[in-house]
Amino acid sequence: MAQSYTAAIVGCGSIGHAHAEGYGLVDEVELVAVVDPLEAPRQQYMEEYDLRYGHETIEEMLEEVQPDIVSVCTWHLLHPAPTIAAARAGVKGIICEKPMAIGMAAADSMIEACAASGTKLAISHQRRFTPGWEKARALVEEKAIGEGV
Repeated sequence: MAQSYTAAIVGCGSIGHAHAEGYGLVDEVELVAVVDPLEAPRQQYMEEYDLRYGHETIEEMLEEVQPDIVSVCTWHLLHPAPTIAAARAGVKGIICEKPMAIGMAAADSMIEACAASGTKLAISHQRRFTPGWEKARALVEEKAIGEGV
């Protein structure tokens, strides 16, 4: 029998829908909860994805639900706090949207919290292979654009 996991999404904005739809494609993962401080988007997600749990804060959700996986889909300035809270609560895996954080200290604190708890942390950087991004990287490497031009 395949192992099954529960998942929660923090941040009920547009990118959260992509995570919810992705979880819906995987038989072994059940989306069970969402977190958003605003009631309207939280309720929308709960209805759209038939979820039992919706909370204003990640701390409330972690106390009640204890998911295996957490997707952090908030605005990038808010990524560290839910990532660290989920890691400290013993979540097995965290998928954090890009950018990871707005500074090295914040990113390091996320990595340290996950390392201390054994939580796997993945940062969603799937667009790095988009042709336009690859061309921009090549132009930077060729010093055609960027600093020093």
